[in-house]
Amino acid sequence: MANSFCLSQCDVIGFDLDHTLCRYQLHESNKLIYESFAQYLVSEKGYSAELLCVSPEEWDFCSKGLVLDLEEGNFLKLATDGTILRAAHGTKSMTVEEIEEVYGEKREWKHFNAINGTYARSAKYYFYDNHFDLPSALLCAKVVDCIEVTEGQKYDFWKDIVAAIEHNYKTTAFKVCRLKSTLQYLTRQDLPKLAYQKLKGKSPGVIFLPGFASDMNAQKAVALEEFCKSLGHSFIRFDYTGSGSSEGDFTECTIGGWKKDVLHVLDSLAEGPQILVGSSMGGWLMLLAAIARPEKIAALVGIAPAVDHFVTAFNQLPLEERKAIEEKGQWKFPSKYNEQGFYDMPYSFIKEAENHCLLKGPIPITCPVRLIHGMKDEDVPWHVSVEVGDCILNADVDIILRKHGQHRMSEKDDIKLIVYTIDDLIDKLTTLG
Repeated sequence: MANSFCLSQCDVIGFDLDHTLCRYQLHESNKLIYESFAQYLVSEKGYSAELLCVSPEEWDFCSKGLVLDLEEGNFLKLATDGTILRAAHGTKSMTVEEIEEVYGEKREWKHFNAINGTYARSAKYYFYDNHFDLPSALLCAKVVDCIEVTEGQKYDFWKDIVAAIEHNYKTTAFKVCRLKSTLQYLTRQDLPKLAYQKLKGKSPGVIFLPGFASDMNAQKAVALEEFCKSLGHSFIRFDYTGSGSSEGDFTECTIGGWKKDVLHVLDSLAEGPQILVGSSMGGWLMLLAAIARPEKIAALVGIAPAVDHFVTAFNQLPLEERKAIEEKGQWKFPSKYNEQGFYDMPYSFIKEAENHCLLKGPIPITCPVRLIHGMKDEDVPWHVSVEVGDCILNADVDIILRKHGQHRMSEKDDIKLIVYTIDDLIDKLTTLG
């Protein structure tokens, strides 16, 4: 036997996830495998788009040695004698009482003796014993979370998981996963360049408008891109002038200037009708853009829309404080999202913003509008969304209040609600179209 060998002399090289020849980047490979599985189930099998939203904590669910009880939708961690040590229904941990209710007081799993290493597969259970399978384990758990079964009914999703696995073995399986938007710049005459990322796809497209001092890499923006990618719809996210990767001086920016940014994106980058999704100040800008370009807007989704917010907040200050700010020409606008606890805001910013206030009268918008607001929002009160809804002329306005929602609406369940809302609008617009 030769003392050494060279990979270049081999016709075929096969790798297994045991780190023999190289160490795999499991986080990246798990995400790639999961995305391909999930996109297939959502686009081809009609499963909930909720599968596309995975929180960092949920990846902790992935661990070798779990057994999936396909009949009950439970994941089991077994002792060497087959006793159930721990269990989860989908991603939700089961109590001792819940385990005993399903498996008896001895907590014995009836199929334990049938498990035999890599051959532990059947129509009733699946044994996750290798790294390649771990993304599938998380996917199955989230599928169980999404499915409601009546008492006595068994789960019947495994055939779709097998179809997704077979799909992943095709050479084209990861083509969609590789479709990542890349950073580009929109050049404008005599104006700063705008940084943006665009995903090409079907209409209606979706454009995300971030909030004040935020950027296009916010959690909501990235989640919406993943959602649009799974459905094949176009998606654009961008940074306003002076924010994120765009050019310009933030301290010199105005509401009117940022409105022009949105209009430039609509005019130069967007193709076909668009759903504008505006977060906080982005909710104000989306209304201004919809008024200016009604022919380009299919629908609007406002997330804690901060309409007229800076002007309203300033006018609520005591008269003496307002006069002092006017004389000084500067306002330390309070914010818990800044390390200093405030943003230095020129008084001229407030005066310019007054030109774009909308809550003084009717808002001439006729497309469908959805406003989502958290009732625990300490920055922009939820009644602002109600006021906006009252001002919009169109009757097709829904206001969705989340009892425990905060201003940023970036929790897992918040993002699910946003995705559901956009998905419902796309279905409605497609049906009407």
